[in-house]
Amino acid sequence: FPNLPEAVAAANAGDRILVRRGDYNPATIAKPLRIVGEPGAALVDSRGFLRIQSIGREDQVVIRGFRLQIIEVRIENCDGSVHFEDMERGRYRAFNCRRLSMQNCQFCCSTFTASRVILTDSQGSGVPGLYLSRPIVASRSRISVVGGHYEGASSGSQGWPAISSSNSDFWHTGAATILAGQGRTYPASAININGCSVAIDPSVSVRGSGGRLPVSGPGSVVRRYVPS
Repeated sequence: FPNLPEAVAAANAGDRILVRRGDYNPATIAKPLRIVGEPGAALVDSRGFLRIQSIGREDQVVIRGFRLQIIEVRIENCDGSVHFEDMERGRYRAFNCRRLSMQNCQFCCSTFTASRVILTDSQGSGVPGLYLSRPIVASRSRISVVGGHYEGASSGSQGWPAISSSNSDFWHTGAATILAGQGRTYPASAININGCSVAIDPSVSVRGSGGRLPVSGPGSVVRRYVPS
C-alpha cells in the first residue's frame, strides 16, 4: 500500500501492519490493529490527525515506532486498550479512554479527560514561548507516572507547571522527574492541582521554580511508597 489510510482500511481486525521507512499520512483507526514503524517511519501532515476511536472492551490497538509531524493524536471513546511505544514528538488528546498507555514516548502539551492513563519512561515538555505550555493537563482522570522526565515551559517571564490537574488522581513512581518551567518573574510549582489526590513515591523528584512549592492548589498530597 502506498499510504497508511489505505492499509488500515484494507486490514482485518487483529492484523499487524509494518510501515517501511518514509513519510505517510495519518489514519483513523476504529478496529484492533498493531501498527509498527520501521526506523525512519513518520506520520506527516500539517493539517491532519492520527485518530483512534471506539475500540471495544476486549480489543487492543498498538502503535509503535513513529516520528510525528501532525497536529495531534486523538484517542476518543475507547473501552479497550490503546498503547503507544517509542513515539517521537507528538501532542496527544484523550477523551473517555479506559486503558491508555504510553511507553518511551516524547510528547508535548497533551490533554487527558475522563481517562485512565499510564505513562512509563516517557518525556513530556511544554513549548517554549507558548502561553499555558504544560506537558500534561488532566481532568477527571486517573494518571500513573512511572519514571520519565516532565518539564513545564517558560514563556518569557512566566514559568508553567509540568502537570495541571483538576478532579483527578495521580500516582508518581519509578524515579520520575517533574519540573516547573523557569519563569524570570513568575515562577511556578511543578504540579498544580484542583480537587485532586496525589501520591508521590520518595524516588520521584518534584521541583518548583523560584522557590515555589513542588505542588500547589487544593487537594490531597502524600509522600509514600507507590508500587510501579
